[in-house]
Amino acid sequence: MSLFTKTANDVFAPYDSAGSPREVVNQEAQVWGTEVERVINAFTSDGGLIYTSKASLDADLAHGDHASAWVIGDPVAVNNGVYMKVGGSGAGSWTRVADLPFSFIVASDTGAGTPNAIQATTSIPVSGSALVWMNVFEANTASPVTVAFNGGAALTIKTNSGNDVAVGGLTAGMIVMGIVSGSTFRLVSDQASAAIIAQAEAYANAAAAAANAGFVFDTEADFESANIPLVLQFVETAGYYAPGDGGGHMKVRIGAPSPVEPWQKQSADGAWWEVSGDVSAVAFGARPNMSLFDSAPAITAALRYSAAKGYLIREAACSLYQGSPITAPNKARCIGANYETYIVKMPTYAGPAFRTEYFEFLTGTTNAFAPEVPETFQFDYFTFVGNYQNSDRTAYVQTAGQGAQIFSRKVRFKSRIFNMQGVGAWIECPGGNGPTPLQPGFSREADIELYAHQTQYEGVIWKGPPDVKCSWILQADAGSRIVADELNGKVSSPTYGAVNGGKCDGIVFDGIGAEVGEIHAFGNYGGGGIDWRGGRINAGLLMAESCHFGGISVSGSASGMISKLDVHRTGGFGGDTTADFIYAGTGSNNYGVEIGLCSVYRGSSAHTGARNGLEITGDFLDIGVAKVDLGSTATAGHGIFVDNDSAQWITIRGGEVARCKGTAPDGLASSAVYRKTTGNGSNVRIEVNVRDCDVAFRSAGTPRLEDIDIQAFLNTGQTLFAGDVRTNNGQRWDIRGTINGAWKGSKVDLAFTFDSTLTTEQTVTLPHNLIAAPSFGRITATLVDDGSALSGANTPIFFVGDRDATNITVKYKQAVATGANTTPRVWLHAEV
Repeated sequence: MSLFTKTANDVFAPYDSAGSPREVVNQEAQVWGTEVERVINAFTSDGGLIYTSKASLDADLAHGDHASAWVIGDPVAVNNGVYMKVGGSGAGSWTRVADLPFSFIVASDTGAGTPNAIQATTSIPVSGSALVWMNVFEANTASPVTVAFNGGAALTIKTNSGNDVAVGGLTAGMIVMGIVSGSTFRLVSDQASAAIIAQAEAYANAAAAAANAGFVFDTEADFESANIPLVLQFVETAGYYAPGDGGGHMKVRIGAPSPVEPWQKQSADGAWWEVSGDVSAVAFGARPNMSLFDSAPAITAALRYSAAKGYLIREAACSLYQGSPITAPNKARCIGANYETYIVKMPTYAGPAFRTEYFEFLTGTTNAFAPEVPETFQFDYFTFVGNYQNSDRTAYVQTAGQGAQIFSRKVRFKSRIFNMQGVGAWIECPGGNGPTPLQPGFSREADIELYAHQTQYEGVIWKGPPDVKCSWILQADAGSRIVADELNGKVSSPTYGAVNGGKCDGIVFDGIGAEVGEIHAFGNYGGGGIDWRGGRINAGLLMAESCHFGGISVSGSASGMISKLDVHRTGGFGGDTTADFIYAGTGSNNYGVEIGLCSVYRGSSAHTGARNGLEITGDFLDIGVAKVDLGSTATAGHGIFVDNDSAQWITIRGGEVARCKGTAPDGLASSAVYRKTTGNGSNVRIEVNVRDCDVAFRSAGTPRLEDIDIQAFLNTGQTLFAGDVRTNNGQRWDIRGTINGAWKGSKVDLAFTFDSTLTTEQTVTLPHNLIAAPSFGRITATLVDDGSALSGANTPIFFVGDRDATNITVKYKQAVATGANTTPRVWLHAEV
């Protein structure tokens, strides 16, 4: 029920019900005003009942039927209005029949809200039936703008034409009038014309800029000195120092930040802006190809931006020089241009080239899930160039500092490191599955491709994370020295020199392994190739080449599967006796190392020191095929040496050992296979072919269990066997071969005949061609008849009378002579 023909909202509406623009009809306005006057007159003639709340109105029923009253000031806005009494005095109720009949209501904006969310107060409640007159305390800075009256719901301010007000459309001190319409406050007056004009000019300027290839500043300095139209929410720069220098990027408008980060800046008008999207470190002030400018702080700032915002840092092919470290926080991501983005140390810089955040505090910790440990980072396709030696390697430039230092659970690092002081790349993170229950971040997602060349100490030290993917590591010239010094013996590593014989190896896996595609270490003149100090490694290839002091060494609780292990042209420098491949591992949980193909090859090595090829002093080694070739007399040594006192559960299932000649490091003639024990070693199984070796098989001691199967092709002066013959039943030997065409072996079958017509004792001495004198317990003689029965009194007596290193003597006596010689045959089997 309403007292009005039309509400003020309908009378003054800018659009009709169909949404078409309309003008205010003067006659309708006159009717609405007359009705307001009648309501006021009726109210005052009835005594003018006024209540401050609906509750107080409902409590007063002592008025007659059709009495009228107003409620003004109820905190519930809809309770305010004109009410009519229904029922006699003392009974009935009050019914709301109309809004309060004020033609307009004054509202005050004192700045209690914000420029874009106005809080206004009125002395009487607002309604859709009254015009609201309101001052504006301060200009709006965004759109849309809302207004809330007396703490009520926020109403969106709309212009007379139904649009949101423009940015700056409400100016400080202006007066607006409007009507509450649903969830909006519709202005009868419009925005300030000056604001409209300013906005039009701003749009015109923006349109002009768009016509001139967009709103793009040439440089960062141009941006910082600009007054940018408020309507623009993003701008671009064409470069940092100059257009096209790689520093161009987008900036978006933001509120005032706290704290201010390197990617946030102000324009001259005081507005704040923030870098947005994938960018280059040049956008943070790096200067490509400027050798006297330290770009490291800008690169670090870019990495911080990447970590905070999730964007990728992309660098073009160039040289970026550093005089301070580059630090990568957790979740930073950066990629270069296919290794043609160079990060070059300035001549005086003596610190690390690259490090993950908090590395210096984390290294050595056993907690992979400490709060400071980076979960992940990415730094791919860069080449780090150190300042260790000058370009022609005639002098040292800087001997203090380090290469890459990484401590992270998930490592993505594909880079090249060259001419670096200290260790080329130190990568570390202990194992562990994280808190219980398991949390995201289990360390099995790393991806590494690394080339380290010409480093002061180790090329790569790997201390975790475990069980991660490492595509390949290529390393060269660890323990590097200037050309004049490079042949001056070993270089003692400050990290491992005290435990590895005072040398510097190329790649060290220290207690933690990885899932590796290929690892190749070569040309290390101050040490060996690969030092595997425990942990599990599964690899397609482990290769050591042309290293002066050993090739590959395995120790500690090493385990894993290696498809191919290759050591060639290593060791022997200056008479060094370090074996080419040393296996001293102890395995882990009764599981050790399995190698598909193990190849040790010296070729035409110029290093003539005697040293063993494959030296086994540890447990749990299984080799499918072993290929050992020691090359010549000048590079003497035992091809395969097994110390059975410390090495058990050793299996070599096939392969070849060749050219083990000359005097081995222990003073003995070089042997293809040398098994040694002083106690009760056991569980060695070796099956190989042997070619051109001084001794095919050497035995020292008598283990409880072993299986030796050797087939040899030897030359004059060489021998199939040397040392202690087997004495235990658990020793199974099958050693055989030719020496300059003459056969010998560890077991033999012989057949011979006697004259059955003689009753005198007959003696036959048989050359056995065994590798040593057989024991009596391993000689079996059996009479074989030729078809003519020898029975009864004709049965002979025969036995082995003697044996030595050359012959076996068999004695035979016929008890009763036969009439005709039946030439009875005796078959004899003998083993060493």
